Amino acid sequence: MPPEAAAGGTTGLRVAHVNLAKGYRGGERQTELLIRELARRGIEQRILHRRGSPIGDRLDGVDGLQSIPVSFPFLHRGFSLRSSDVLHAHDGRAVGLTMVGSLILDRPAVVTRRMNRRPSATSSSLLARADVLVGLSRGVVQSLEEATGRRDVRRIPSAHSALPFEAERVAELRRRDDGRFVVLSAGAYEFGAKGLDHLIAAARLLERTNPDVRIRTVGRGPDGERLRAAAAELSNLVVDDWVWDLGNHLRAADVFVLPSNHEGLGSVVLDAMAAGLPVVSTRIPGPTDVVEHETNGLLVAPGDAVDLAAGLKRLADDELLRARLAARAVRTAEDFTAERMAERYLRIYGEVLERRRNR
Repeated sequence: MPPEAAAGGTTGLRVAHVNLAKGYRGGERQTELLIRELARRGIEQRILHRRGSPIGDRLDGVDGLQSIPVSFPFLHRGFSLRSSDVLHAHDGRAVGLTMVGSLILDRPAVVTRRMNRRPSATSSSLLARADVLVGLSRGVVQSLEEATGRRDVRRIPSAHSALPFEAERVAELRRRDDGRFVVLSAGAYEFGAKGLDHLIAAARLLERTNPDVRIRTVGRGPDGERLRAAAAELSNLVVDDWVWDLGNHLRAADVFVLPSNHEGLGSVVLDAMAAGLPVVSTRIPGPTDVVEHETNGLLVAPGDAVDLAAGLKRLADDELLRARLAARAVRTAEDFTAERMAERYLRIYGEVLERRRNR
């Protein structure tokens, strides 16, 4: 390793990221944000990613980044992590490869866990061996501590994406809804984790009480057709495919809703806040690290469609409340930037290198 990195600093630091997800969801977006911010600081990086995954294309051309596509089985690619000072796993599939690389190359391993669910016994054993474990929220940190027996798990929240938008495109999206009050939901189309059945039930209630409210979803996932079938029976629920210009869609909406049953943090909430939207979220670990009831959004009971509909109705009916919550939401998002996230990880990289040197 370079002398500067060995001394515990970050000058000359070389970081290898591992993300083996098939698709591109919140975890991959956060991986991309971190890599781009580290690149702006002149950090030399490489990323091992699943061959054909979207993250490889999205990071194409980033300064100082070497992209290494890998195919299953992954473990034999541990030597691809050589010439790196720190190894950083960003998803569950990446943990095994990262820990193998850490062992055979004698490099410190940092693991970020984004899911607010207790890991399996096998995963817990691997996670316990990481030099540093990071959770996105208090809930994730707690689940990691319970699973591994460690009490030194760090918390580094996600960052908002500073999503761009175009005024003309936003106006076009507004016209599409004919002046209706638009509630936006964005994320994976998975009924169990994302609470989509409760969103459908809330839409059914609002169809009677607030016919001017339109709920739009953007996303993709295994339950997309099931969601579309339900929407076909409602006049106020529109199901769209995933969009890459999410910033435009957020700014064309009036409220953002997160009806989830499980979330690591729900980083899309931060994007919504940065776009000036008040948020209605279920009161679950993860989002409650960010959403404060009656301050920058509203919290409703998980699994309770009546409470969810009531929260959305309240914001649709009260313009002053919406404006107050939205203003505070923007200020909240300012604390969750890629710059701050990168600074926290850089401190951790320096710490693990210093620890290895002293050992």
